[in-house]
Amino acid sequence: MQVQFQAPAISAEPNAPPIMLRGQLDPPPSTTTTTTTTLGQAQPLHDNATARRLEPSRAVMLVCHGMFCCRDQRLLKDVADAVRRAAGCWTLRFDFSTGMGESDGETRFSMLRRDVAEIRAAISALWREHRLVTIGLVGHSKGANEVLMFAANELPGLIHNPTAADLAGCVHTPFSVVAIAPRCWMEAAMTSRFTPEQLAELQSTGTMPWRVSPLAPEFFRPEDLELRSTRVKARHTITITQEEVDERMATDMQQACRLLGAACRVQFVHGTADTVIPQADSLELHRHAAGSEMVSVQAADHMFSSDSSIETVTSAVAAFCAPSKMGLAPSSPLVVSGL
Repeated sequence: MQVQFQAPAISAEPNAPPIMLRGQLDPPPSTTTTTTTTLGQAQPLHDNATARRLEPSRAVMLVCHGMFCCRDQRLLKDVADAVRRAAGCWTLRFDFSTGMGESDGETRFSMLRRDVAEIRAAISALWREHRLVTIGLVGHSKGANEVLMFAANELPGLIHNPTAADLAGCVHTPFSVVAIAPRCWMEAAMTSRFTPEQLAELQSTGTMPWRVSPLAPEFFRPEDLELRSTRVKARHTITITQEEVDERMATDMQQACRLLGAACRVQFVHGTADTVIPQADSLELHRHAAGSEMVSVQAADHMFSSDSSIETVTSAVAAFCAPSKMGLAPSSPLVVSGL
């Protein structure tokens, strides 16, 4: 089902309107829809070993896209399907305001912290509006960096000291994070994409135009090609600012991984033939994330273009999301409506 929720305004101007984000909230495979029963109240969990196991039917996992991508690409849909089958939970795929999907906002080159704030807004909306407890995050590429940043910097506060009393219990521990093809060394995002002349222009003027295109049709399921034409922004020119480049360059992903606490379990997944972000980036982050799991997908590129590579990814994610590993109770059918 399609959902929308608000995130804080992008503009710092007083009284700037909030941004509307749009996404797809999908129920567990065993869910049956009726017109009489609603979700009701979820059971809040706390960060201790004796916490009651959460019913999968009350749990949700977020799936986050990468730069210049959207929620409807095949990789994200296949991963979300695998998570729901394995964990018996809900999934939310949503478009960042900085991406190429249908959420409000403008396509941006970086804005990592902005996207992290939107992950928090999604978790808050799922709890406040649907009483769903977020059990983890999956992210691809830039989205993988952002789910790691969220887990390092935002998750501890939501577990131990939520800023709003009504957010107590909105996340579950252990909290599970799947980072698919994340970047470790941020300077490579600049030197691999731009010429020295372009970088000199950016340093001189503070801005630089860049032409961006939507994902190619082969990265969508055949039945979703119409969605690509209606939900995804067309080829257009964006403006890259020195401010967002500085933000990206100042992001220390090794430190973020060192900050991941014992309440967070992490899986890294990376293709061995990735030429956009080499597998060495994930291997380095894995080294800094204590107790994390590393999955190498042989001969896979950055987008996991082949059927076999996507099958390997979904199998690995499904194994990582087994209910017993995520602190979930055995799944049972749920009858819902009114979402």
